[in-house]
Amino acid sequence: MNEQELKEQLRQEVKQEIKQEMKKSRRKKMIVFFILLLIAIIVFVAIVYIRRNNSAKTISQEELSQYKTEIQITDNNWKDYIVVEDVKNETRNEFGEVESITNGTQIKLKDDICGYLVLKLKVTNPDKWNPYIKNEEQTVAIIGGTDYSDSINQIGVMIEEDTEDGIKTINKKFSIDDIECVQVKGYLYTINLPETIWNTDNLGNQYIYVEDGDTKTMFFKEDDPRSGNFNYIKTLSSFEYTKYIEEINE
Repeated sequence: MNEQELKEQLRQEVKQEIKQEMKKSRRKKMIVFFILLLIAIIVFVAIVYIRRNNSAKTISQEELSQYKTEIQITDNNWKDYIVVEDVKNETRNEFGEVESITNGTQIKLKDDICGYLVLKLKVTNPDKWNPYIKNEEQTVAIIGGTDYSDSINQIGVMIEEDTEDGIKTINKKFSIDDIECVQVKGYLYTINLPETIWNTDNLGNQYIYVEDGDTKTMFFKEDDPRSGNFNYIKTLSSFEYTKYIEEINE
């Protein structure tokens, strides 16, 4: 290789190194650009979120109370505010095959009733009830918005079992005529919230903020299974019942 060829080779190598350095420089600039862009997006979203929350409609606990209409509950009118429904639950194995069926009855507050109800119930049909229960009077607590699956207390009835085609069927049903109220206590009310007080989040959920002193609580209009949020009737009712339990345990 003569001197001219050597110079040309060196020139090509230098040119190649310069190109590589320029590529590295451009790559670094692109990385920095995307990082800055990501930071800008995060800051923008944070600002929007903060502004939205700060501008979200908020009502006080006193204003919330103005939308409530209290119900006077007695041992004569308690049936006016509850519903008794038959329910069916199936237990399946790992293959999705039904192994057992439970037919039961739920007692709950009507859908538009908030608060809680504590009932002491007396058996009117002794043959219907579980013989292992020593006292025929049973106390149940019913909270607004709850159903059979998450009721605090279930009524203990006589359990009848049968098996057909390998599927066990359990019957725990009762009717409203099988019970009567001995004692009742509770705090029931209806609530009529105007449409104008609701906010809407990015997922389309409607909500309100309620301030009570330094505390701000978020209530949703409907259940949201995606986030695990409950509607305002169930949330308010749970608060009321928790408050009652704390008071009687002081």
